[in-house]
Amino acid sequence: MVSGNIAGQTQTLPLFIEDAYTQYDTELAYGAALILGGVGLVSLLLKLVVEQLMGGVKESKPIN
Repeated sequence: MVSGNIAGQTQTLPLFIEDAYTQYDTELAYGAALILGGVGLVSLLLKLVVEQLMGGVKESKPIN
């Protein structure tokens, strides 16, 4: 992940969580971490649904 760290402009969510935690704003840090984890879980579930709709993952043949 490549980003700057200008608060409110180029800051990513992991950097925001770190800044909030180091500034002792733990409620904000934990809330943002919960959102980040939720987005991760939702994206994994969507990936599984799309794979099922597309017929599952195709097994690749080994190359000799």
